[in-house]
Amino acid sequence: MPDPARSSATSSDTTLVGVLRDLLRPVSVGFAQVRAGDNPTMAFERADKAVYRVKSNGRNAVAGYDDLVARGRLSEAPKTGDVELF
Repeated sequence: MPDPARSSATSSDTTLVGVLRDLLRPVSVGFAQVRAGDNPTMAFERADKAVYRVKSNGRNAVAGYDDLVARGRLSEAPKTGDVELF
């Protein structure tokens, strides 16, 4: 069963990409859900992987991390720990 929140996010991001593409330059968007147990950087890291995947496939697109993993386009990285270094 499709996740309405994810569908809404994808739809909204796709609309945003269209508007930005018309106004600016090529746009690539990657997003990820915040999961229970995430530390502050984990969702950002997943979104970063998604956006790099979009960029490597030609840009002007939107991709969700969970969707890319489900389609076999990204591998789920194991959680390595709870320590955040910055």
